[in-house]
Amino acid sequence: MLKLKFLPLSIMVAWATGCGSWSADSHFSYGVWSDDGTQAAFTLNRFESRDNLWRFLASADTRRRDSLQVYISAAQPGSPVQALGPIFPGSNMNQSKLFYMSTAGYVTLSRQIPIKSRQDENGSSFSEFYVEQIALDGTHRRVATKTAVQMLSCDGGSSATSMPAGVVAIPNFDGSLIALLSTDADCQSLQTEVTFLNASDLSVFSGPFNLFQNAPTPMGGVEYAWTPSDQFMMGFWSFGGVSGASASTSGQITSFTGVDMNCFHPSTSSGEWNASGQSLLVSDSERVEIDANTVGPQNRQGCPP
Repeated sequence: MLKLKFLPLSIMVAWATGCGSWSADSHFSYGVWSDDGTQAAFTLNRFESRDNLWRFLASADTRRRDSLQVYISAAQPGSPVQALGPIFPGSNMNQSKLFYMSTAGYVTLSRQIPIKSRQDENGSSFSEFYVEQIALDGTHRRVATKTAVQMLSCDGGSSATSMPAGVVAIPNFDGSLIALLSTDADCQSLQTEVTFLNASDLSVFSGPFNLFQNAPTPMGGVEYAWTPSDQFMMGFWSFGGVSGASASTSGQITSFTGVDMNCFHPSTSSGEWNASGQSLLVSDSERVEIDANTVGPQNRQGCPP
């Protein structure tokens, strides 16, 4: 008669969760074009990862010790990339939160560090959000930091919705001003202030202004963009386009609805696509490549001036 032998539970759990099998890993983000189209910026994301049987159930951590660093290069195929500034803890929120203002001489980077130990009574999770300004000589200044809800839950944690970053910064077209957004959200409402900073010394140019005050908590993705006439827009996905509010640097707030998504990409003169719709990436040999897949020339017809 065949006898079955069972491993002790502790051994099975250790095997299933990949105990002791952490390994160093890294990858470059997709790049952003500089405001003048001649340079490129990327982030190198470093972390430790492991495989485990329960990855699909999210029952054990499979990634830890995230950090990131900005790299820059000429926006030419085959150009080598070089590090700019320090290694920061945390991860980048997405590529559109990295901006390379070559003419004005700086890069802005928005990043976050999840606070795994903190949840509120509704099951919402939190992150520490940071904005850095890095000069082209590698020195950097902290623009802002804030702890805020990252994933908002209103049903005890059964479901959650991603919220706008607690703080995020987007330079205007010539890089002289930076729009600094500070957002708070809960299950009842959302509040966002915008402050316009002088990029040269981070002093306040104007604001803060209430872009959203006691607005309904959004259920869709968020978009940010400057217009060529120095209006700053923030909106949320909705049927028929993006709806939200814009602010002038003098504080005039105007609501809008149905704005095409193309009006938010890129968000300013530096962005993930150039005028021809080309994007940038870094090869395994750490050389710049222009992605063969292009979205085509950007059609901003009908966008706010």
